[in-house]
This record gives sequence, C-alpha cells and structure tokens, in this order.
Amino acid sequence: MQNFQQKELYYNAKEFFNKMDYDRSLEIFLKSYREDKLDKSLEYILYLFLLKSNYKELAHIFQSDIILSGFGLYSLYWYKFMTGELDELSEILYRMLLDSNYFLRVFAIKELYRQNKINDPLELITKKIKFFELSYEFPIEEQRASLYMDYLNRKYHTSILQGKKLLKEYPKIGDVYIDFIDVCQKSGNSYYIKDIITHDSFLKLIENDYRLIYIQSRELYKMGRMDEARELLEKLLEVFKYNPVFYYNLGNIYVEKGKYLKAVDAFEEAISLAPLFERAYYNLGCVYFQLREVESAIKNFGEAIRISKRPDSLYNLSICLIENKDLRDAYFYLNKIPDWYSPKCPPSFIKQQIKELVVLT
Repeated sequence: MQNFQQKELYYNAKEFFNKMDYDRSLEIFLKSYREDKLDKSLEYILYLFLLKSNYKELAHIFQSDIILSGFGLYSLYWYKFMTGELDELSEILYRMLLDSNYFLRVFAIKELYRQNKINDPLELITKKIKFFELSYEFPIEEQRASLYMDYLNRKYHTSILQGKKLLKEYPKIGDVYIDFIDVCQKSGNSYYIKDIITHDSFLKLIENDYRLIYIQSRELYKMGRMDEARELLEKLLEVFKYNPVFYYNLGNIYVEKGKYLKAVDAFEEAISLAPLFERAYYNLGCVYFQLREVESAIKNFGEAIRISKRPDSLYNLSICLIENKDLRDAYFYLNKIPDWYSPKCPPSFIKQQIKELVVLT
C-alpha cells in the first residue's frame, strides 16, 4: 500500500506527460522526486528540462552525486553536446550500449553510425540488441527505436513513414524533428527538410528547444542561406559560449561569404576549445592558403594529419609544401595518400613532376 502511494504522484505525472501537458507534468514529477526519490521520476525531469532548454537546472543535477542510467543518459548526451563537452560524447554512447534500456542501445548505434564511428551498424546490432523482453518507459521510445532500426537496416521508406507518424503524434517534442531530419539526410530525401524547418510547429518549438536552433542553422547553411544561419549560431553562442561546433560552423559561414579573417578567428576559437578538432585545423589550413599565408597553412594541415591522416589533408599539405618549394617533403606526403583518393590533379601526376624537377635540379 505504501509503495502504491509513493508511486501515485509518479503515475499522475505520467498521465500529464502522455497528454503532452509538459508544464504540469514537470511540476508533479519534481514533487514526486522530492518526496519519493524515484529514479524514473528523475529521468522524466531531466528529459523535460532538456525539452525546455533549462540547462541551468540540468547542470545542477548533473553536478550532483547521482548515478545516471536509462533515459537520464540520453539527456546527459544532449547536454554535453550543447555545452560543448564533445570529448565525453563517445563515452556516453558506449555507456548506453551497456544499458538495459532497449531504446538507448539503438540510439547509441544510430549515433555512432551517423557520426561515421562504425562502418557496419548491423554487426553491432547483432551483438547489442535483443528482440525479447523489451520494455519502454516513455511512450515515444518504442516508435523511435523502431524508426532507428528501419534506418539502420536501410529500410529508408519505412523509416520515413515512421518519422512522419511521429511528427503528427508528437508535435511538441523536438527529438522527432531531429530524428526525421537525420533519416532524410542519410536516405537521400533531403527535399523534405526545407518544409520541416519552416513548419509552424517546428518554429514554435525553437522558442524553447535550443537543439532545434542548431539544427535549423545547420540546414539553412546547406541551403545557402548564410546570413540566417549565422544569426542563429550567434544566438546560440550567447548561451553556449564554449561549444566548438558552433564556432566551427560559424567559420564555415564566413568562408562562404569570403570573410576569411573572421573565419580564421572562428576556427581558432573552435580549436582552442577542442584541441583535437581535426576538421577545424583542416579548414583553417584552407583559409590560410586562400590568404597566401602558406607557412600557417602548412602548420594547420600538419596538425590535421597528426590527429587523423585523411587523404585531403595529406594532399593539401603536399600542395602547400610545393608552393613553399619543399619538394622532397611534398613527395613524402604524396606517397602516403591512398590510391582510391582522386582529386582533380592526381597525386601520381604531381609525384612524377616532382621527380623530374628534383632530377633536373
């Protein structure tokens, strides 16, 4: 009897959550957690704070001495992304893979695949996903997990249909918009995205969910609407001053607008916040080359290669070294470029030219 009374507030709060009355739901979950210390109440509280972009309260909870599991890890993942603590994201995803929550494991695989950290999601599904004894706490979990599984199994048409259904049923939850946009991008259905990010329900949610501001900025950039994308990023940076991704994206916008000095500042800020941000070094190298500051370009391409020996960095470093008349060093790096990499001017042709020059001199 006492156990039932303890959970009465919790079940009452869940009813309001299911009706998408999130203000009332949060109020009761907070009372439930204060009085009964139910871990499930805390999971809902964290998620509702996430939906409302209440990062101050999230920070307060995450800094306290609590052990997170279940959907609490999901809120922690997004909190770390938005606040710019990117080096912790992979660790959280791998913690999700070990969690008993089915949705979390599927989400972790989806994110690792989307971020190109795994090549074969089906192999990881075989190891980490069980199709029995499934249990879902949040009503939306089952449908989102199903969407991810269709997506990972390349059943893109089915995942698109599932995404549309989620948008219709849960118009007040930002995650369903994020999911749908991810699926559209990966499946080659990006023509849906313009309609989504300009829809009234999406625009209304942006007022409360900072994650959607980031998504909209990213998509506007892809559409060539640079000034709008920049304004949104600047709005985000007023709140999240230490997020290297936001500075990196801002740098890309300045490059597109030909404002190279501002791009340098933005990329350097991203690097100062994330010293292993390989693409920021690469882009900074490209900007310095445009500015004809070849030594600075060489330095940044070199840093990019130190972190990850991607062929485009090796190639660009070689071009800069040739420009700097360091032909032997250029030849050395050209030899490290894999055969499958095929820029406009093939590395094999450049190497032959270097050989002839070195022989002649």
